[in-house]
Amino acid sequence: MNDILELIRAHGCLEYAQAVADEHAMRGLATLEAVLRDLAGSGGGAGDARDARVLATRSA
Repeated sequence: MNDILELIRAHGCLEYAQAVADEHAMRGLATLEAVLRDLAGSGGGAGDARDARVLATRSA
């Protein structure tokens, strides 16, 4: 798990990963596998990071 978090941090998408994890938790799908599948399918581009900030703001 820590290796995965370090990889996410290294690529600068920790904020996005947290927003995805929060979204999955709200839907009751808070498994690491589900979050990673979602991250892998998203591409993690700049638009995704922006969308993640919006999601994180709405979740707070």
